[in-house]
Amino acid sequence: MAEQVYEVLLEKKARGRGFSLTRPWTVRTFKLTKQSLEYYDGEKLKGTVEINGASCGLLPPEEADHKLFPFHCDNGKEKLILNASCEEIRQRCLQIFTLAATDPDWTLAAIDPNPALLAAVSLLTMNGSDEKEKLEAQQKVVEAERLNAVTDATARILEEELANKKLQQAREAEGQQHEAQEQEVMNLLKGLGAKSRFQTALKHGKMSVARDAAAAMLQGQWRCKLAQRKIILKRAEKERLLRDGYARKIQSRYRCRLAKRRVEKAKAEKLRIKKEISSITIQCNWRIYKARKAFTSKQDERLAAEYNRKLARQRGIIKMQNTIRAFSAKRRVSRLLVHVPTVVTATITKVEGLNVSDPTHCDPAAVVSGCVLNVPPTEPHRVNPYYQISDETIKQHGKITSHYHVKNVSSKTVAMATALSSMDFLVVTLVDRNSPHKDDCLGQAFIRISDVRRQLYKTKSSSVDITVPVHSHLILPIIDANKESLVTVRKAATGTVTVSVSIADPAYSTCGWLWKVSESMLSNAWKKRWFVLMNGELQYFNSELNLELKKHVIVGQTITSFKELPQKGRQATRIAFTSDAKDSFWDIDFDENQSNAIKRLWLRKLYRAASNIEKPVVN
Repeated sequence: MAEQVYEVLLEKKARGRGFSLTRPWTVRTFKLTKQSLEYYDGEKLKGTVEINGASCGLLPPEEADHKLFPFHCDNGKEKLILNASCEEIRQRCLQIFTLAATDPDWTLAAIDPNPALLAAVSLLTMNGSDEKEKLEAQQKVVEAERLNAVTDATARILEEELANKKLQQAREAEGQQHEAQEQEVMNLLKGLGAKSRFQTALKHGKMSVARDAAAAMLQGQWRCKLAQRKIILKRAEKERLLRDGYARKIQSRYRCRLAKRRVEKAKAEKLRIKKEISSITIQCNWRIYKARKAFTSKQDERLAAEYNRKLARQRGIIKMQNTIRAFSAKRRVSRLLVHVPTVVTATITKVEGLNVSDPTHCDPAAVVSGCVLNVPPTEPHRVNPYYQISDETIKQHGKITSHYHVKNVSSKTVAMATALSSMDFLVVTLVDRNSPHKDDCLGQAFIRISDVRRQLYKTKSSSVDITVPVHSHLILPIIDANKESLVTVRKAATGTVTVSVSIADPAYSTCGWLWKVSESMLSNAWKKRWFVLMNGELQYFNSELNLELKKHVIVGQTITSFKELPQKGRQATRIAFTSDAKDSFWDIDFDENQSNAIKRLWLRKLYRAASNIEKPVVN
């Protein structure tokens, strides 16, 4: 049995997927074969819609741009909006589409023929071309009306944008006027006393200034009371001294008489003793002369023997002193290297020759870390930068100080590694992000910081490219702050990695743990944060093991002042700066275990970064 094909000429509303997002009406030839409805533009196939289980029904003219005979066909995924040339064709299409949606083996014989419908279909078949031209002419008129409507809508949108722009300018002018008024009020408050400043601040709603003024008033009253109390105590002490002065005066006169009598007796006794001693002195002088002469001869002999013994030991003593001084100098140099913080930036430029089982599915990422060796200052590699360090030494004494996660090595992300002491190695751990397991380790590479310093000194540049081999096993485990491993050893790869490394100037960079007042209005408490000063920028992190997640940054050129003041039980240092044309500040404090030298080091480098401050004096 041949397949039944039903062909009809209908108007179809477009999908609206073009540039203008409009849905014009177009005339198409529809062919229904089994449950597949195809529509053509002449001989060209424009699309196919499956009507299996579709629902067909009439549409009101308002939903079909006021067409005369609209109807729809919805299969759940796409809704066709159609329009027939007459009511008979619309009813015929609804009957056939509904039958085909439920029965793939439908036939035209199963539908009751309608003489009027057959006549309309035959007339449409004979005059199909005229009807199509008529519909296309109507379509052009509708398209012209649509273009006019779009033009009017565009003009209205431009007028609205112009009005919004003027409104935005008015708001900006109002904000500038408000800032000027605020600045005028602050200038007025600076020249007033504490009480006047308190009343004026309450009047203008400046609660922070009012609190400072109230505190100054309370301090002044308390100091006044203390001064009055001191005056009263001094007056009472003066009266007591006057009362005691007369008794002491009488006692002093009596004691003075007794002292004069004792002096007279002492003078008489002294004269008697002087006469006795004169004869004894002559005898003693003679005996001393004899004894001195004998002692001088013996002393000369003893000194000559001692001189000879010292002369014999002089060279040995000089050698021992030189050895001790050299050891002390080396030890001081090692301590200086250990206590100078290190800030290093690195960029992975190339990864080559990774020997993995499936290179097409390997998506390498990296963890850039800093590493120090916990060894005594007398170790050979501390003195000799060319001394080779074995992998066993790194495994036993190596300690990871920081982490920076590079999600994609081809992104040329600038990573950062920090250490509170002199960093020994820059560790690059390659991992596979596409692995179903937790970050499989592809290998680990070590870049010695002393090699970087030598090449930077030779090339006289700010950064240097170093290519190092990738170890096929994990020498140092990468552990986060919770002592959980960040990578697992599941893959073994070999190859090379090229890293562009630069070491920040220690005179302008440092890092370490500092205390900072939280900016949250809920907590507003002291919290310990990891601070890094580099390239004239001060930034902090929650932990040194997550250096890619920085919190906030202060540019050194925006710093306006430094001020020390008590803040929540600590002697804080307030750093004032400008951010987005607004005045802001950070309150920081140093750890109690840190020495005064480290505090002075931080402040000295912060002053160097703040180029706009002329006199580096802490208020």
